[in-house]
Amino acid sequence: MDEPGTADTRPLGPHAASEQRVAARKKLRRRRLTRTIVLAVIAVVAIVAIVIGTYVGGIARTFDEKTVKLEKVFPDGDRPEAAGGGARNILLLGSDTRGSLADLNNADGSDQRADTIMLVHIPSDGKGMYAMSIMRDSWVDIPGSGEGKINSAMAIGGIPLLVQTLEGMLGTRIDNVTALDFAGFEKLTDAIGGVSVNVPQDFKAIDGLEFTAGEQVLDGAHALAFVRERHAFTDGDYQRVKDQQLYLKSLMNTLLSPAVLANPGMVANAVSEFSPYLGVDRTLTSGELMGLGWKLRSVRGGDVHMFTLPNSGTSFSSDGQSIIVVDEQAVAEVGKALRDDTMAQYIADHPDGQ
Repeated sequence: MDEPGTADTRPLGPHAASEQRVAARKKLRRRRLTRTIVLAVIAVVAIVAIVIGTYVGGIARTFDEKTVKLEKVFPDGDRPEAAGGGARNILLLGSDTRGSLADLNNADGSDQRADTIMLVHIPSDGKGMYAMSIMRDSWVDIPGSGEGKINSAMAIGGIPLLVQTLEGMLGTRIDNVTALDFAGFEKLTDAIGGVSVNVPQDFKAIDGLEFTAGEQVLDGAHALAFVRERHAFTDGDYQRVKDQQLYLKSLMNTLLSPAVLANPGMVANAVSEFSPYLGVDRTLTSGELMGLGWKLRSVRGGDVHMFTLPNSGTSFSSDGQSIIVVDEQAVAEVGKALRDDTMAQYIADHPDGQ
């Protein structure tokens, strides 16, 4: 018997030698097969990249030409410093517009209020996304106007006043602003063949469309009704915000799926259909978005964290309005995490979003 740790140097018998040669050939075949699979995957990726590359210029032109340009979205005067390390904060506004998104360019005020307010934080390392919904009835200090519901800031002073209100509340700069007409959800959803959503409960929307709890693929009309509905729920806007977050996350998973990414024609059509319903500030060009896309290239649905601006529930203002009471201490913590680019740690410390 060999001593432990020493090699057996005795000559192999004919059967053992034959078995060793067979094993060696199998190992070589496995290596060649693995190498062939890897090369095949690389080839497919290269072909897709080349095909998509022929569309990129057209997609960029479509986006830049068809999106509505928001001409003035930032307030004058002193503003907070930007988040450190290249992190970015993007304000997303959702609205059931009765006119055009271009009407939001009225800096002196607008008849439109923001039905959905969401702040998206992209960290400097590009390893995730953090989307914070802000309840439209949140009772806050609106500069120059006193206390009021946050969505009324747009009616008083347009998008610049809303940005100023949020920057003052969070103590950090908003780098970009986008505005979405909810009708765009319908166009985008249909353009990518529907979005699979795990509907949390049975309900009937105000427009008559019915939803059943469980996984189902929403077409454009159902997606639009899903993100709009609040009257069917006992907790109204709370559930609507949750449903909007759920849809957006499901939409992202669909957009990042191979079925979409490997179909440049579908991508081009989706951009063409969706762009007219999207307003962007002048600095948020297709080139900027492609840069962000590259930065976030490894992000998937599980890396997107959605939560709601911390609040203490509902109450009434002194003049009898039903309001959402903001938790000021908790909001200060969120603001610090945004400024310091430590949202990952904030989410880890507040798994329930509060």
